[in-house]
Formats: sequence, C-alpha cells, structure tokens
Amino acid sequence: MGKSSETIRACAQAPRNIQIKRYSNSVANIICNADIRVGEIRQFCKLQYEGQSLMRAAMTQLNLSARAYHRILKLARMIADLAGSEDIHSVQVAKALTNWMSASNEYNTNYAYAIGLNGNVLNQGNSTPT
Repeated sequence: MGKSSETIRACAQAPRNIQIKRYSNSVANIICNADIRVGEIRQFCKLQYEGQSLMRAAMTQLNLSARAYHRILKLARMIADLAGSEDIHSVQVAKALTNWMSASNEYNTNYAYAIGLNGNVLNQGNSTPT
C-alpha cells in the first residue's frame, strides 16, 4: 500500500513552508522558487564550493546556456528544500543536472552518464529522450 494523501501533502507542504519563510522578507515579490528571477539567483541559490565546481564543469562540457544554468540552479534549490536543507550541496546540484539532462531536448540519443567531483561519483544512470 502506498503513502496516504495526508503523508504526501505533508511532504509537499514542508518545502513550501521553507520557501514562504525564505521569501517573506523579499522586496522582489517572490513567493516560491519558481518566482526567482535572474537577479535573485545568487542571493537565493548559493552553491558551496563543490557545487560551483560541478556547475562550472557542466557549463563547459555540456555547453549550457545561461537560461539552462539558471533553471538548474532553481531546480537544485527545490531539491535542497525537499531535503530540508538551507544550503545547496553538490549532490543536489548533481540531481538537478541529471533531471535537467533527462527532461531537456538537448540530447537525442540514449546515453549513460555519471556525474562526479574529485573522484567521487555523485549521481549516475541512463537517459533516454522522451
């Protein structure tokens, strides 16, 4: 038997509460992560050093556009919120990258991927375009 609706609702509400608290003092009229504009990305989507290194490597190796970069950071922010983490860790950046790679139309073939940093594999899997 799966999770109850109440359990799922609580899981979904927890990151929403984090976002409401985070943006309550914002003068930019931000309510949730989706509302973050480019100018607020650095303020609300701060990456630790390892996450910055991972994003730099992804920008270079995947030829990411600025738009893709910002979308990945916002997705990493959401993944961190789901984990209850105020900081965005490199594992959350890796998950955001792999989710973006799977969802984007950037790739038109099946491929296996592994995202690593300093010799440690953070995330890996197979992707098939939809």
